[in-house]
Amino acid sequence: MASKVKLFVENVSSFNSFALEILLPYFDEIKVLPNNNEDDIVFYIDYHPSLDIKSSIEKLSTDTLGFIRKNKSKIFILTEGFDMFGNIPEIFEQNNNVESIAYWKILSELASHGIAEEQLYIISSNYGYDAEIKQLASREVKWLGKTYDVKAKFLYFNEYLSLYTKENNKVKDIDKIKFLFSSLANGRPAIHRYKFTKKLYNNGLHEHGKISMVKMDGPDLEFNKLLPIVFDESHNLWIERKDEEYLFEDTSIWISNETFLNQPNIKGYTEKTIKPIYYKSPFMINGCKGLLELLRQDGFQTFNSVWDESYDQMSDIDDRQDHIIKVLKSLEAKTPRQLYEETLPIVTHNYNHLMSIDAGEKINKFFTG
Repeated sequence: MASKVKLFVENVSSFNSFALEILLPYFDEIKVLPNNNEDDIVFYIDYHPSLDIKSSIEKLSTDTLGFIRKNKSKIFILTEGFDMFGNIPEIFEQNNNVESIAYWKILSELASHGIAEEQLYIISSNYGYDAEIKQLASREVKWLGKTYDVKAKFLYFNEYLSLYTKENNKVKDIDKIKFLFSSLANGRPAIHRYKFTKKLYNNGLHEHGKISMVKMDGPDLEFNKLLPIVFDESHNLWIERKDEEYLFEDTSIWISNETFLNQPNIKGYTEKTIKPIYYKSPFMINGCKGLLELLRQDGFQTFNSVWDESYDQMSDIDDRQDHIIKVLKSLEAKTPRQLYEETLPIVTHNYNHLMSIDAGEKINKFFTG
């Protein structure tokens, strides 16, 4: 087993504390700077669009900043997958203010402390930066007057995968299945979750599923009166390390009401989708375009041999949702045993693949390879 990367964390905000907590076991966290010079320590700097990167850097002590400069140490930034390079492709055509674009703003602040772009290592839980970096290297950015070769290193790594490492040896009892699906959206209010839940009710599917939805003021005043729809107040709380097997034991299909990223090039999935993989359940995704494609790219399998998954490539969220509704209605004719047996090979592959992921190896290779 490769030795762990040494990581020094001086400050972390609530925006990043959970994600960093997941990743910390894959590092050798050091609390005190060594007296001797070392060039293999990685330093964490807090980044989030809601934070001032200048303040985050200035929260580091004088000794820490001096150590980084002297040893040309690596800087580690964690991002959920925001518009790091601005709104591509518009930046190729418009004279943007460089200080308003996250990546160049970060570089500017680091440079003011003597830290070079080459020292920056960024881990993103969402996919898409690689394609944007290739565009920047091949097409003139108008406000720069040239192409741009990104010198920082990027790793697409979904830290939520690291939550699910303990073996799950439970086998579903088909006789316990009572519902066709679960669509549990007790998390943060979001219009795509609201609309999907409303469509389930409009199509009579609420009689065949476990459904929840938080209270929010959506556009349908009559439907608003039904909210909140409470099935289980503690779902989607793996962040508190709860066993959620009971959410899956009596349903055939999990609807992942994903976090919706309204960005043209960046996409990703969270514990909402990894959860059914861990609990050996088939799933559909109410989220942004291309998430099933991304899962397949990540080595998982999806269920296009059992039902129509063409919704994944539809550009409009309403079209994707309508298609999922149509598929759910078509599956009402199948028995729980039929659905179980038809999806079992895919479910088994996905669970085994999840268990095979070595987060420590990926992280170590990123910083040392």
